[in-house]
Amino acid sequence: MSSPMSIACRNNTRLPLLGALSALLFTAACATQPGAVGSSATLTALTEPPARHQGYNWFFDQDEGEFQLFYGMAESDDIPLGMTCSSGSGHITISTPSEDNHARSLTLTSGGQMATYPARATEAQVFDGYNIVSQTTPADPVMQTFGQNGWMAVAGKDGWMSLVGDGSARELARRFMAGCKR
Repeated sequence: MSSPMSIACRNNTRLPLLGALSALLFTAACATQPGAVGSSATLTALTEPPARHQGYNWFFDQDEGEFQLFYGMAESDDIPLGMTCSSGSGHITISTPSEDNHARSLTLTSGGQMATYPARATEAQVFDGYNIVSQTTPADPVMQTFGQNGWMAVAGKDGWMSLVGDGSARELARRFMAGCKR
């Protein structure tokens, strides 16, 4: 079952959500940084969710054994973070846009847990910049906590960028994590 949502690309074409996210690993993410909490020099694990950014939310899609969860604005290419997995694979791919092709790690926090993952920069196909891509598992403490509370934050050059959705976020995170587990 394909999602009726789509992503609007810079060239004004529209890609179905699942196809756009799978094929491009979130390369349509011309993300603006909706805001940061703290400074990058003093990052500590967040125990409470930061304020929600107006218009941003978590979006879930499932099609033929592929699960996708991304944080962004509906019907736009503004996607600060995306995650994908194959059903029961036990592996999660995380992607976030960046202007820096030298980034070699990705740091996330959720509910008092914090982890830094090795990452690689890949050239984006649809926007000017790069995707910072990393791997983790559903057993990772940050991912487990996110699956329970539905919020997280990603470290950026200006501190934590909050990824807080509406009331459906917890259920979407739970469904995504359940689909990825072995």
